[in-house]
Amino acid sequence: MKPLNTGKSRVPTIAIIGVGFSGAAVAIHLVRLAPQKPLRVVLVNKSGCMGRGIAYETRNIGHLLNVPVGNMSALSDVPENFLHFCQQSDPCTDPASFVPRRIYGEYLEALLATVEHSRNATVALDREVGEVVSVRVDANGKHAHVLLTDGRAIVADRVVLAFGHSAPANLPVLTPSFYDSERYIRDPWEHGALRRIRDDDTVLLLGSGLTAVDVALSLQDGRTKAAIHCISRRGLSPVAHRTRHGTSHGASEHHILEGIGASVRAYVATLRREIDRCSLAGDDWHDVLDSLRPHIATLWHRLSLQERARFLRHVRPYWDVLRHRCSPEVSVRFAEMLKSNTVSIAAGHILAYREEAHDVVVTWRRRGTHKWTEQLRVSYVINCTGPDTDVLRCSSPLIEDLLKRGLMRKDSLGLGIDVDNGYALVDHKGQSSAFLYYVGPLLRARDWEATAVPELRAHANCIAQRLLESLNIAAAVAYA
Repeated sequence: MKPLNTGKSRVPTIAIIGVGFSGAAVAIHLVRLAPQKPLRVVLVNKSGCMGRGIAYETRNIGHLLNVPVGNMSALSDVPENFLHFCQQSDPCTDPASFVPRRIYGEYLEALLATVEHSRNATVALDREVGEVVSVRVDANGKHAHVLLTDGRAIVADRVVLAFGHSAPANLPVLTPSFYDSERYIRDPWEHGALRRIRDDDTVLLLGSGLTAVDVALSLQDGRTKAAIHCISRRGLSPVAHRTRHGTSHGASEHHILEGIGASVRAYVATLRREIDRCSLAGDDWHDVLDSLRPHIATLWHRLSLQERARFLRHVRPYWDVLRHRCSPEVSVRFAEMLKSNTVSIAAGHILAYREEAHDVVVTWRRRGTHKWTEQLRVSYVINCTGPDTDVLRCSSPLIEDLLKRGLMRKDSLGLGIDVDNGYALVDHKGQSSAFLYYVGPLLRARDWEATAVPELRAHANCIAQRLLESLNIAAAVAYA
């Protein structure tokens, strides 16, 4: 393609690679924050569907948001923005409603289109469809060249990497060759991945968290005979949100933060004590965790590397089911499936697979046993363990290239990548990049909580301001 800007009159350009929620939110904030000065924002996405990402591409109306409508605005300064969007088609929607995820994808597309044709005519928003394979710096070190698989190049002053989740990692087993089988589905969110499963096929879901719940609900549609088995390390399933928020004064984050200490043991003890206190007072335990939400990054930063590793080994599964909850409607449906034995959940460890003519024999060991193994015969195995955050196992040519050239490095705990406080990538020498930035779920390496909209919209706002500052463009308004 022709360079977007050349010569002395070249307009400052920011390229955003990956246009799921994070990439779209950054673009939206850049347009809203930029003053009346020329700026070009180029959105680059592998698919032509921009704003949805994996999370909001689903067309299944049974896949609901895991956060109520009232807390899902993409704009921190307009908290009822998404609510008003929903009420245009359903006036009965209120802040505590849980709506289908596809509606949120429609909302992001609409919001992106709105700012694209906004009154800020000095900001040009371009869309490019293609896969980025490399980002190179020119000889003078001032501009980056974003290279696509088809040979096109986009010249940019700043590049925002906004890619999200990778496919789940294959579990270590004695028979890894099974992972090449047609009877194994590594990524249930891959387009058309579940279509091969027939109504009478028995299925094993690896994991029992939010992904497993979504997949189970998808498979249930039209099925009357086949069983769905879930095996996870601890056999935990997601906790539901409250149907409606009540009035509670039992949880004080300041009270908790003052005595919580700086170790995982102290964190757990303090939270247990506070939850017990709230329960005795007739308050809701949800309030304890919800009150800490704005302080999660601070609490994560307090922990040493050793303590963070301890948290991941011993506490993370329990934190995930309590902190990342499902909607009440989904919880009721899943509970009915458990009660009718359509779905079963067991805690255990997968040892091996043996593929036969028409099914798969899974050898596994139940949690708490050391010698005895069990076998389960199913038609398909679906990996629902959640996204793999180890970038060294990522199949993205761009990530592979950045790692190979030392422009990106994985964090020491395998949670994502190293990013400084200004969202700039940290290279293999520990130096912050002058042109490469990141926003998205891999920020969990830095802040732990970086997967839900309330956190990611704040990150998008902050990085937009940082980008404008780095280009000596003062933001028109600094939104909260």
